[in-house]
Amino acid sequence: IDKTEKLYYLASSHYKLVEFDYSSDLFKKVKASANKNLSGSAGFYLGLIQYQRENFNAAKVEFEFVLDNSVDPELDKQAEVYLERIQQDLQFLEQKKKPYYANASVGIQQDSNILLQPDGTSSSATAADDGGLRFQLMGSLEYKAKQTKIDEWSLKSTLVYYYSVDDEFTQADPLDVTVSAAYKKNSSISGKSYRWELEPGIETLYMDVDQEGSRENILNAVFLNWKNSIVMSERLISNYNFQIYVNDSKIDASTSDDDASSIKYTFTYNNIYFIDREKGKILISDLGYLINDADGKNYAHTRFDLALNYIQPITLWDLTLSAKLAYNQSDYDSDDNRVDKNTSFNLTFIRSINDWLGCNASLGYIDNKSNVDTREYDKYTIGANVTGKWNF
Repeated sequence: IDKTEKLYYLASSHYKLVEFDYSSDLFKKVKASANKNLSGSAGFYLGLIQYQRENFNAAKVEFEFVLDNSVDPELDKQAEVYLERIQQDLQFLEQKKKPYYANASVGIQQDSNILLQPDGTSSSATAADDGGLRFQLMGSLEYKAKQTKIDEWSLKSTLVYYYSVDDEFTQADPLDVTVSAAYKKNSSISGKSYRWELEPGIETLYMDVDQEGSRENILNAVFLNWKNSIVMSERLISNYNFQIYVNDSKIDASTSDDDASSIKYTFTYNNIYFIDREKGKILISDLGYLINDADGKNYAHTRFDLALNYIQPITLWDLTLSAKLAYNQSDYDSDDNRVDKNTSFNLTFIRSINDWLGCNASLGYIDNKSNVDTREYDKYTIGANVTGKWNF
């Protein structure tokens, strides 16, 4: 056995004993020997030592040395894997320096048949049989109080505001404010990457129900979201989500049957499938079931949801296309045995302008069939918005 092989053997022994200082000194000598069979491997071990010490830039230099000097294709592949991890780790460290995440969106929409929802719920929605121009403003601010590779704590507030140009539709314009906290944890199940999240929060809805020129608090809610995401394979991600809402309606109901206060349970099962290796073409399927246990039987109902969304880039125009087809059926406990069958289609073109600014244009159509004439409608929407995101 020659001197270089002996040094490599000793360095490997110290490495297995987690004696990184000794092994590092010996591996450096092997690396400097320019032995074509061992110097690349020594560089790889030096990269592992630096990586475990979270000296990512130093580890990057060692793995790049492996790619330049190793004669082992398998070792090259492992070095490439670590270089990708290092890139992600460096990005993560940069993100931790900026714990605030802000988003804002301004949009305009032409709605052919604005829905009047005096209590802010779809259960009471009736069509105005007339349309108009609407503006939409959305904003959110999130503070990530703790960020590690394992878990994350955050606080978030969100605001959604609609404004109809025609005063006739002011009672259809909501102002919705949500405040929530979230805990996320990365783990594994049966060798598959698994992430779960718990998010409790409160939501408050304001609407100008009486069309007197000012929005009043018409609904308060507390909620809990439990989200679960499993990476089933390189191309498939499955999500299982459960949500419970406790809604307190502030509108005086004319009868007990019209009391919109409720406990609402929602379960959704979602699959994200990457069609091609580049992960540009995506197929998303959604399956959901909702139980709205309302105090008033005119609002109590169950709903079944089904949706399919196809996404792909349009390279020629630097756009992303999203086409979504959805169907849901709602069965009510009301005396008229109301059943709504809702079909919708939405086509959206998305463009990223730069790292923090984007825009999109959309075209949508909804057809709601019902055995109660006043609940039956159809409508189309054409809209566009500009969205900005900031990290600081």
